[in-house]
Amino acid sequence: MRKRNGMGRLALFIVALFVGGWGCQALTGGLTETEDASPPASEVEATSVVEQEPPQVATDPPAPSPEPTQPATSTPVATATTEPTPTAAEVVEGERFEEAGLAFSYPPSLASNIVVEEVPASDPGQDAPPFLIYPDHRVFHVEGYPLADAFQPPRIVVFPAQAYAEMNEWAAEEMNALAQLLSAQPASFPATEPLPFLPFPGAAQVFHAQEAYAPFQNGTGIRYVTAYAQDVWPITNEGLFYTYQGLSADGETYVSVTLPVRTDALPDEVDVENFDYEAFAANYEEYQRETQTLLTELEPDDFTPSLEVLDGLVASMQAGGGAAD
Repeated sequence: MRKRNGMGRLALFIVALFVGGWGCQALTGGLTETEDASPPASEVEATSVVEQEPPQVATDPPAPSPEPTQPATSTPVATATTEPTPTAAEVVEGERFEEAGLAFSYPPSLASNIVVEEVPASDPGQDAPPFLIYPDHRVFHVEGYPLADAFQPPRIVVFPAQAYAEMNEWAAEEMNALAQLLSAQPASFPATEPLPFLPFPGAAQVFHAQEAYAPFQNGTGIRYVTAYAQDVWPITNEGLFYTYQGLSADGETYVSVTLPVRTDALPDEVDVENFDYEAFAANYEEYQRETQTLLTELEPDDFTPSLEVLDGLVASMQAGGGAAD
């Protein structure tokens, strides 16, 4: 697995944001302080990721760019690690969706409808921010999701991996990072290194917890719980979400699942009137570490929806070749 130092590739992206004037504010090796607050199954034998040949993206990753110089006042987040747990999720029973190159099952409590959006390609040029460069792809919006007011919309995004990698070097780097991660299967993840995530959110990954390697019907990937932000601010249920990042076995399809979750271990919102921002910011690295540990130690059913239910949806999924068109 390649070394992802600090915020890694996102740090370079953030520097580009400052230089290019794209409007996001984040930091390298943590989040920068600003005064604006951002909310931020019938049982199926699941093949272990270890037994699968890891998918590869044919496009070579770009040569690494020099790491940006850390500001003198920046304090790196303490180096902690979290350990992934291999899962063999039961395929969830319930409704079956099969359309537009994606098939999966979901319980009625999770969605009332799935709406397919055909997104046309966007290529303003390599000087554009990476979140504006992508090929034709499909977004599957989950309507009737139980957490309607979450910051992250519930959806599944399916990209043609080769086309995405060829037109967007950042995406190629991210996909190859995922392929290398699935091949190496590290037993732990440094807390300071963000895990692969597409599409680009235009913000920094604050933490990752509840990591697990898990297959879907024609590929494999990793799931985790995370939140993104553009500034130093408390982590709340509003910005918390489950994500699954996966590649099909033939390397042709990239799948990104983002589904909001909540837990009683976190507040739903920040009491702004009684919030001491300066004291919070001064101890932010410790706060990050403690929150990550707290969420890692929770059980799947301590989240709503349960992580096991969301894992079951992923385990039932087939994307790209062989899925319904």
